[in-house]
Amino acid sequence: MIELQVTLFQKENRFKPISTLIKVESIEEYKKNPTFYKMQAIQKICNQRYISGKELQEMGYTVIKIRNYTLWKELNKKKKGSTPKNKE
Repeated sequence: MIELQVTLFQKENRFKPISTLIKVESIEEYKKNPTFYKMQAIQKICNQRYISGKELQEMGYTVIKIRNYTLWKELNKKKKGSTPKNKE
């Protein structure tokens, strides 16, 4: 099970991006049906903000980006633990 971070951007950059996490069995599973998972994420965002998908679209949130949040989290853990901070 992996987590994907889905971020919606406003096309004119007037508002801050909105993001949420969704769980998927694997990347292959996501690639089989990406539209289903995008719609699932949009529905989750709408439920969290008490608005409809139509309202999101009217506000201009039409650009969507998806990244593997589980992989990103693991990479950041390795970065933080591998380099000691210099105190000068």
